[in-house]
Amino acid sequence: MFKTLKEAFRNKDIRIKIFIVLGLLVLFRLGCWIPVPGIGAVVFERSVNDQTFLSLLSGISGGALSNGAILALGVSPYITAQIVVQLLSMAIPSWERLSKEGEEGKKKLTKYTKVLTLILATAQAIGIVVSFASKSAVVDGNTVYGINASLFGGISWLTSAVVVMVLVAGAMFTMWLGEKITETGIANGLSLLIFVGILSTAGTAIYQSIVESTNDPAKIWQLIAFMVALIIIFSMIVLMDGAERKVPVQYAKQVRGRKMYGGQSTNIPIKLMGTGVLPIIFAMSLLSFPQIVMSIFWPTSSAATWYNQHLGAGSWAYSVIVGILILFFAYFTSYMS
Repeated sequence: MFKTLKEAFRNKDIRIKIFIVLGLLVLFRLGCWIPVPGIGAVVFERSVNDQTFLSLLSGISGGALSNGAILALGVSPYITAQIVVQLLSMAIPSWERLSKEGEEGKKKLTKYTKVLTLILATAQAIGIVVSFASKSAVVDGNTVYGINASLFGGISWLTSAVVVMVLVAGAMFTMWLGEKITETGIANGLSLLIFVGILSTAGTAIYQSIVESTNDPAKIWQLIAFMVALIIIFSMIVLMDGAERKVPVQYAKQVRGRKMYGGQSTNIPIKLMGTGVLPIIFAMSLLSFPQIVMSIFWPTSSAATWYNQHLGAGSWAYSVIVGILILFFAYFTSYMS
């Protein structure tokens, strides 16, 4: 691995691309901490921590949702839009033809995906404003509201409109970051942003666990077991992601005049995990979309309570359905590519 990195940095073009990707990731992390004007970050943090699913969503976005940051929506609207467009490209004949027209058709489908991302981001941003506008928290004797209407002289609708526009702009900016990272050829931008988001929140959680274990010796063995399991899991992920089957190919010999050509043997490498992490992302996003809608618009309804108990993250039904959806999207993504 270190030899590969060393060789990569010797190549000027690859070195420049790596620094570009690192710069884009720095922008992403900055956006996860810059607060949205008119938002009470304390209210967001407490509300997110009270709901398991929103905590999971905040973890994927690098903590941006709990921070009330400009990139609070993360990659969720873009992922959902990609799923919808890919499914519709199999159901609508004209879109199916576009998917088979090569680069030109791909550009049109990408345009549709961006438009749908804008629509979904707007809907989610409005839902966040509606959900958090009436919530409040007392901090140091002062009441902090989810949406601070005093930002524009007490005009609540103007404050809400600004919050919606900033959140939507943040979602579109996140989509742009993912596309630019993908264009460098270093990595898949969407997967890398999710990885960085999870890694940043996981690092904070591990640090807190270490601090707690130093205060409580009984938790030291739990921490050691967790770290060993983490290393084993990451090792297996890397091993499976890099695994490939080499199919041998033998070229036929050809005689031209008095000379013989061909007859060479080679192989075609076929990756075991050719679809990568996309099926997992698609499966979790599709199953979590109803939960996002209900947690934002109808958080206390009986339907939301039933969904969280029976189909929410952590339930056995959730694990089974996610497993089935991963198999489906693995086949679907392989077929589309």
